[in-house]
Amino acid sequence: MKTSWRGTVLGSQIAEFLRRPGRSAATALSLTIAAAVVFGTVVVQQIIGATTAENFRGTAEATSLVVTAPDRSDGVADGSVAELGRLPGVAEAVGQVRNGMPLGGSAVERWLRLSSDPGAGPLSQVRVREGVFPAGRGGVAVGEEAARRYRIAVGSTLVLLRPDADEAERTEEVRVRVSGVVRGEATDDREPTAYASGPELLRLLGVRGYERVDVRADAGTDLAALADRVRAALPGAEVRDADDVRAEETRQAVAAASDSLDLVSVFLVIAVGAAALVAASTFRIVFAQRQEQLALLRAVGAEPRRLRWALVVEGAAVGLVAGLAGVLAAGGAGLLAPPVAARLGHTLYLPGRFSLTGAALTVLGTS
Repeated sequence: MKTSWRGTVLGSQIAEFLRRPGRSAATALSLTIAAAVVFGTVVVQQIIGATTAENFRGTAEATSLVVTAPDRSDGVADGSVAELGRLPGVAEAVGQVRNGMPLGGSAVERWLRLSSDPGAGPLSQVRVREGVFPAGRGGVAVGEEAARRYRIAVGSTLVLLRPDADEAERTEEVRVRVSGVVRGEATDDREPTAYASGPELLRLLGVRGYERVDVRADAGTDLAALADRVRAALPGAEVRDADDVRAEETRQAVAAASDSLDLVSVFLVIAVGAAALVAASTFRIVFAQRQEQLALLRAVGAEPRRLRWALVVEGAAVGLVAGLAGVLAAGGAGLLAPPVAARLGHTLYLPGRFSLTGAALTVLGTS
């Protein structure tokens, strides 16, 4: 007598699927949602990191070399910056100094960052929005955030409180005129900031030299040879490739966003735990509903070992399909995130590629 295909363990599983496809679909759907949540969290974490890195602006892109003042010095003097600018292969050398002072004339102390900038050219990181960039003594341009937060208008006079060189507890008033409002492109200039040329800012701050010098090389210049010439002209100074400086600044910017990334990581752990519970509960319910079928198979001679293996294979197959579907759904949602955010007036960036390791672990965990 020929045994019906439904009488085999595999045949009984196929027959059960054909008889109740909704049950298997519901099982796969719950696992797909769990996998999508887990891998979606991985995608969110990568998008946050990529967006932070892309939005960060530190050292100007036109900078070729970054020269840091020698240790235990008062910085790089104006004369030394001019000397660097005359070296063969140097198109431009700009001293950089960043500091700050409180604003006077208010009952509430307001802090204003001070940042040097040439005001024009490839090494400038400001764009004039109103008025002009200061060209002479006693003038500054304020960033848009400072103008908005402190209600500073072009033509107004600011009182800066500079610490006294002899008595730290005393301050002296320094008056400056606001010649323009600018937009600072550097990320760390998004707080209230005022800008002036390097020499003028040294005078306002009462310091002798620049913290660093940004050097722009002529096209085709050998940067290694130029770095050697800079070291010879400024003994003891540290000379670094600007690409390395920009990479380090980007890493620091991503690290500064660690609070958001850590929060996503916590959610990822919770999502993995919840997905594991969903998968276990789903299969437990499905197998419990099939106790009658399994009992009948044992009654007709099916070996318990073969039944167990059949259930394992069934669970792995359903989990694999559901895991792949969840990963694809989360990846697709991640690809759609930037255009959707753009329509809402925000900018998001995608990583070079989504985590293949995360996708593989999500599928394996689901199956």
